[in-house]
Amino acid sequence: MKVLMLCLVCAGPAAAWSWGPSRPAEAVFEVESTGNPAVDGALSDRAVAVLRKRVAVFGLDGTVEKRAGGRVAIVIDAHADDPGVLLRPLLKPARLEFRIVRWDRKKPGPGETTTTEFTLDDKTGALKQTVHVLDKVVILTGADILEAGVAMNQYTKKPEVTFKFGPAGAAALEKATTNALGRRMAVTVDGRAITVATIVSAITGGVMAISDGIMTERSATDLARALSSGPLPERLALVHTVVDGKLIPAEPAAAAPARAAKGPAAEAAAPAVVSDVDVPPPALARGRANGFAVVIGVERTRQGLPRADFAAKDATVFASYLIKTLGYSEENVVLLVDERAAKSDLEKYLEDWLPRKAGPGATVVVYFSGHGAPDAAHGTSYLVPYDGDPAYLGKTAFPLKRLYETLGKLKGRRSIVLLDACFSGAGRRSALAKGARPLVAKQEPVEPPANLAVLSASASNQIGGSYDAQGHGLFTYYLLRSLRDAAADGRAPTLQQLFDSVAGKVEAEARRLTGNEQTPQLEAGVSSRAGSL
Repeated sequence: MKVLMLCLVCAGPAAAWSWGPSRPAEAVFEVESTGNPAVDGALSDRAVAVLRKRVAVFGLDGTVEKRAGGRVAIVIDAHADDPGVLLRPLLKPARLEFRIVRWDRKKPGPGETTTTEFTLDDKTGALKQTVHVLDKVVILTGADILEAGVAMNQYTKKPEVTFKFGPAGAAALEKATTNALGRRMAVTVDGRAITVATIVSAITGGVMAISDGIMTERSATDLARALSSGPLPERLALVHTVVDGKLIPAEPAAAAPARAAKGPAAEAAAPAVVSDVDVPPPALARGRANGFAVVIGVERTRQGLPRADFAAKDATVFASYLIKTLGYSEENVVLLVDERAAKSDLEKYLEDWLPRKAGPGATVVVYFSGHGAPDAAHGTSYLVPYDGDPAYLGKTAFPLKRLYETLGKLKGRRSIVLLDACFSGAGRRSALAKGARPLVAKQEPVEPPANLAVLSASASNQIGGSYDAQGHGLFTYYLLRSLRDAAADGRAPTLQQLFDSVAGKVEAEARRLTGNEQTPQLEAGVSSRAGSL
């Protein structure tokens, strides 16, 4: 069992970068708008300050600058080194948190989160994963660090990242560990547990060391340098990198932890479950070079609503299917997960980005996994974004009717909406204002325009659920499985074929798992049913 220990802080070794022919590399970030220009400007300034500090700490030759449209660019001269390797630690969000482990919970409650701890089995050397539920109170963050370095543990002979906190941070750590003797505390970076250890005594002096037993001296040094520079803002998303003159768009899937998984999404991810549909099958012969998609997954919300289990993973994996299996270009697929899926983000990409990008003849896909919400007074339905509040749906949520009207205005385009949400007011994928009762009657139907097809997880008076054993929403799991099976046959299924494949399986599995009725719905014209994603 690990035990939290005090440790002297040692400076990490200075990097010895090689010199040679110039090899410039660039990374461009975009500040996701909050709707407040002053706040957006402050976020850009903070990002510039952190990145400039990282360039200096890593001993690199480079510049950081603000660009138009809320963008921030970092340009380095890598000389003889691999530019991609040098950029990687600079781009790490480096969001450090100290939280107490909730040993009494298997699933997180409001405001709580989960983290995955990776350890090596002492006997077999195999990598083990353990999921922990963490308390909603954050004891310390990277903002409390005065300095970070690297030291070699005299017993394990493995590198550790060391911290020294300022007076306020040291006092907070001492108070928290005094009140939690005998309990376990997790130290996470970008949502992943670096260490989870039992508190055997109060930690005084504001000095400590952590290690997962797996990190190398180089990775420990990179982490220490990134942490000592401070975290990048949460609303900062990587747009692309340019390495050796080649443009590399940011990946919208699990391979882009800084953007989708960690700061936002892995901190919120449901317990890690590996599913048989998580790896996209090889690309089909028929791709969608003229396809555009906005993929949204809202698993946790700012209001602390019950989590829509696996919604972030649903969206991430579906986006990877669009790109790797169905042939959508990476730059034409926008992935919005948790903090990146605020109402302003939905408005920006659904009502501005899509109309500008998707020209005549395009196929447009909008996917949403998360909370739906009914307005009982008016019989209308809403998608709940990250900052949505069920008590103020009209101001904070996105009406389904508005979505359909927006897509209906895209003349000459074919649009498909996929909804893994529930609008009955009951279940973990539906949200209600505090004190309100779940609905019994169906919501007022919203008729999609002729050029729009809607495939949804359930009827409006039913409860949509998750498939815990597969780590996905029940509807999304069978949607992905149908795409996977069709790809194995070398075909792109029509929307009608997808519906026929998914509907019966979801109905049967919902009855088996929960006893609830969940009947997927397809609203589409004849021509739309014959088209594929």
